[in-house]
Formats: sequence, C-alpha cells, structure tokens
Amino acid sequence: MAPDFALHAWDDSWSVARADWLENLFVHIDIAEYHHSAIVAHVYGDVAAITSKWYWRGKRGTTSEKKPFEEHGYVLDVWRRNAGRWQVVSRITVVLPGKEDADS
Repeated sequence: MAPDFALHAWDDSWSVARADWLENLFVHIDIAEYHHSAIVAHVYGDVAAITSKWYWRGKRGTTSEKKPFEEHGYVLDVWRRNAGRWQVVSRITVVLPGKEDADS
C-alpha cells in the first residue's frame, strides 16, 4: 500500500487517508466475512486498474460499542509500479443499497 494511498467514494463525497483507513480496519472493524468477485485487471505500463465486486459483513464502531453491518458494492483499485514493486495507490468504491443478490 503506497504511503499516499486513499480510499474514496465514487462521487468523492468522502475520502479516508491511509493512516485513518488502517486504524479503522484494525481497531474499529471486526470482519466476519469479506470477498471480491468478478475481478478484472487492466495493465497500462506501470499503472494498473482493477475492478471488482465486493461484499463484507461484521461489526464496527467504538471498542465498547460495535454494531453489525453488511455491505456490498463495486471498487476500482489503482496500482502503480515503482522501482519494480506494485503498490495500490487509490481505491474508489461505491456502496450499493440493499442486500447482495446471490445471482449477480
């Protein structure tokens, strides 16, 4: 993960810097299930764009009061090769409303 990594909403209505995202992930979120499907990668020299469908569920919140969540949507990860090493530099996501359709 690149030092300048950020997670963004598809419409740029919110974003989370790398340090904040990692703290949320490791302190405030307990993941029960997480997966990606329909993964498609496109490589353009030293840049790659990977799209996928995602699903996760678990509990999140403060350490003393975590509440269940279940979300799904689509993501675009942008990777950059630097000195021969690939690092994700950006994740743009859209959270879809409702329950995930098992057939889609």
